[in-house]
Amino acid sequence: MKAGVLESVEHLVVKDVPDPKLDKGTVIIRVKVCSVCGTDVRTYRHGHPNVRLPHILGHEIAGEIVSVANDVTDYKVGQRVAVAPRIACGACFYCRKGQPIYCQNRNTIGFQLPGGYAEYVLIPPRGLEYGIINQIADTLSFEEASLAEPLSCCLHAQRACDVTPGDTVVVIGGGPMGIMHCRLAKVRNATKVILVEKETSRLEQVNLDAVDAIVDSGKDDPGAEIVAWTEG
Repeated sequence: MKAGVLESVEHLVVKDVPDPKLDKGTVIIRVKVCSVCGTDVRTYRHGHPNVRLPHILGHEIAGEIVSVANDVTDYKVGQRVAVAPRIACGACFYCRKGQPIYCQNRNTIGFQLPGGYAEYVLIPPRGLEYGIINQIADTLSFEEASLAEPLSCCLHAQRACDVTPGDTVVVIGGGPMGIMHCRLAKVRNATKVILVEKETSRLEQVNLDAVDAIVDSGKDDPGAEIVAWTEG
């Protein structure tokens, strides 16, 4: 198969690599879309402590199941799916406490495991046990489904911050995840959503229906502007 392999810092090569091999308890997905995360860009430029090069990056994956091991019964060929890339071990201190996000032995697709910048990606047995494959509706495009992973990060953050009706929410940065945060805050019934962005030109073609005010931090002092918008 073809894959984008990061061979060294700032040296990514599209090349032929062996196809993943179906094994007991595994599933193979044909990658339809793998979005580019900011972490991928930083890894490309600077490396990453959890990525040993050469390596196939990419963890925001949507695609179609093409192979299923005989002992796997919960998935079938042809299913359209999105992938949650982090796989917790289920046995460490945090997993036993019910906090798998802090797993001490996690394996993540695109970091410790081969990622989605390839034609196919293998989901290992522990990934199936942990439930990292999520079937998507036929009405959802693969492009949209590939954003499920960053959207879930935003949702986790807003739950942690306890965004609730009546809140004023300030989002710093109008990139893809910043816009997701704005829209999620409105869905969670925040009264006012303020977006701080220093390059406001990047917002010209973005749907800003969920934004009540924009602070141009390239021109104005965000602190003073937010104090004014929130009556102190």
